[in-house]
Amino acid sequence: MRAFREVLQKTSDRLDLPQPVKARILLEIASDLGDVYDECILRGMDPDEAKLRAIEMCDLSDEALEDLVRVHQTPLRRLLGSLSEQAKTRWERAILVTLIVFIAVFSGREVVTPRLFLTASRFIWPVVAVSAYAMVLILINIYRLYIKNDHDPRRIRSGPAGILAAGAVCLLIGLAGLSFEFYSTASSIAADKTGALDRIVEWGLSCSAMLIAALLAAIASGLAWFVLDNRARMIEAAETAWIFDE
Repeated sequence: MRAFREVLQKTSDRLDLPQPVKARILLEIASDLGDVYDECILRGMDPDEAKLRAIEMCDLSDEALEDLVRVHQTPLRRLLGSLSEQAKTRWERAILVTLIVFIAVFSGREVVTPRLFLTASRFIWPVVAVSAYAMVLILINIYRLYIKNDHDPRRIRSGPAGILAAGAVCLLIGLAGLSFEFYSTASSIAADKTGALDRIVEWGLSCSAMLIAALLAAIASGLAWFVLDNRARMIEAAETAWIFDE
């Protein structure tokens, strides 16, 4: 991609954006240039002609560049970026890890016992399913970001975001289950007040167990996302360092 350094530097000058958003857009453009260049070489063009064709085909107008910026500046992307920016210093990271360990020690031990699943609301099973999906995503992204050396710049940040989304879904399932079970219990008590206290206690125990599982799944997903997203940032920084080197 060093063959396109001058083009990317000019594009960088046209982008009035902070890092790492600018680097992310430049990586996407560089990847497109590389794809066109490789395709031209496969079709028998010489390297100089292939380079010119790639630059010609990937030359972005001001309008196209603005559209690309809007794609990378959506509210969701800004939110995710700001979240991962919140724990840069060692002290902030230490506080974050201490908080997570504290919650895991006092609540996590319940997850490893069968009692939690025997007590919990039926909504624990969707939480388990989404947690398993998040675990698969975590393993895939560990391979992509720590083991595999050939990174696709356009997909570096897409994987970790799915892990965070899975954690959010676990929380939503927990809250939805809490509301549904409350409505179901209240309706049954309204129809028959016999044993109302026992049913209220049962609702509290089952929903608290389910919420513990949902909260821990969300915390684990959030921590995994934070680690993997910062790894992706480091890869992006390394991939774009040569563009800005004088």
